[in-house]
Amino acid sequence: RGGGPSGGGRLVRSPAPFTVRDGVLVPHYFREADEAWIARLLAARRAAVGAPRRALPDDGAAAGAPAAKRRLIETLLDDLAARRALAAPPRAARRALFLARAASDAPRDEVVAAVAAEMRLEPDALLAAAVADLADERLVEPLPAGLSPPWLAARGNERLLQLALERARAVELRLAGRGEEVARAARDLDLAVEAARDGAGGLRLRLAGPLALPGRRARCAGALGELAACLAWSGGFALRARVEWNDAPALFELRAGEVELPRNRPSGRGRAVVEALTREGPPRFAVRRDPPPLEVGGALVFPDLEVRDAAAPGRPCFVHALGLWTPAYLARRLALLGEPAARGLIVCVDESLGVGGGGVSPEGFVRYRRTVALGALARAMAAARGPPSPPPARRAPRRPAARRGGAWYSVGAEDARCARSRSTRGRNCSRRSSPEAGARRSGATGRPSSSAATTTRGPTCGRGWCGSAGRRRGRSSTSSGTSASTRGRTPSPATRSGTGWRWRSTTACRRASSTGRSRRSSGSTS
Repeated sequence: RGGGPSGGGRLVRSPAPFTVRDGVLVPHYFREADEAWIARLLAARRAAVGAPRRALPDDGAAAGAPAAKRRLIETLLDDLAARRALAAPPRAARRALFLARAASDAPRDEVVAAVAAEMRLEPDALLAAAVADLADERLVEPLPAGLSPPWLAARGNERLLQLALERARAVELRLAGRGEEVARAARDLDLAVEAARDGAGGLRLRLAGPLALPGRRARCAGALGELAACLAWSGGFALRARVEWNDAPALFELRAGEVELPRNRPSGRGRAVVEALTREGPPRFAVRRDPPPLEVGGALVFPDLEVRDAAAPGRPCFVHALGLWTPAYLARRLALLGEPAARGLIVCVDESLGVGGGGVSPEGFVRYRRTVALGALARAMAAARGPPSPPPARRAPRRPAARRGGAWYSVGAEDARCARSRSTRGRNCSRRSSPEAGARRSGATGRPSSSAATTTRGPTCGRGWCGSAGRRRGRSSTSSGTSASTRGRTPSPATRSGTGWRWRSTTACRRASSTGRSRRSSGSTS
């Protein structure tokens, strides 16, 4: 069950070439000494092509070969042999032949020819189909060219490794060299894998074994067998597994170089859900396959896709689809999502691959069956990116400065608007002088102010230079009758200027008021 990339097949289970010594499971690996009898068995098999299997020698060609090892090599040769397409189902062919023979006294050849003509088959093809499912009567099929005893011995060791992993509850792998490729292969095989860096710069993988996934045991065993076929290609590995053999716990270990194994590359086939996301994603999504791993909370996460949304540029999102899972495995993955380094990571969970959950709802993940809904993925991407960052704070405008009495001082926002209105000669000023401002001006000079009588028509605001003609300091104002000696000496009441209180000179207020009256009188005259 679960052969490697070179081909699937069956595994011999009884008697199996294993021994348990002091709680350690020891396989009977194929060594160089076994290549002699493998060569004789291979030659006898090629000589009997086309004959029934009962014509194969029993013990003569494989003299001195252990029975369990020999049966394993024979099973391997059956899997590698080219299988002929059957002309008819074996049971249907036998039923037709037996019924025709029972209803007729004709010779055997005539009965076979009549049934073959009725089923539109050749007589030889009908007879071959009738015994195709009988072990001793099956015909020996031709073998592929290029098979050699060393290659068959290495494939036999691979089958022993796969058989040991079928009984595993937990597997730990330490990889060097091409460790990331093997980790991605484990992810693509839907294995429950957890990866992390080890102290030597390699990778450490922890995988759930078939015994830890009841109900998915066959699928997990096949995936582990395919992953085991890639270990020798990885460059360096150390495997340690907790297995149960004959209802007793045992330990199984294997290191690179201890036995000869085939060097098979990972198949590289993608999962259906990942292929669908890559193919059916909206055009605004820029998708990249197999991005670099993410280090999250001391663990390594190998995302399937890196997705960039053109509508929301910035940090990309990473899509990671889980395979087989248990509630404990999901809890550990959910804890990783709380790490700051996991921002943008979207974990998708296939509800049909859960084991031992009993209706557990994988909250915090994108749930799907067979394929992920694009709408759910887009919502998860928006949530993973978080709320949009606030716009940068606008810098407060610089407070304008005005010169007064030979020194510069800062003016408030209200006074700045009044100062700016001087360039338009009061036409843009919407404020008018108030009765209180006129009272202050009249009280400050000791004479009635003409602006008090025209409180709603003056262009000044009672706060300074708004509307004034910008007369030069030191020049007398003929309209108001104020001498230069009294200008700017009697202060008006304090006025507020944005940030605080300061004093205004009454000269400025009188000058602004008289200028406004002069404009109005000249306008009426014209």
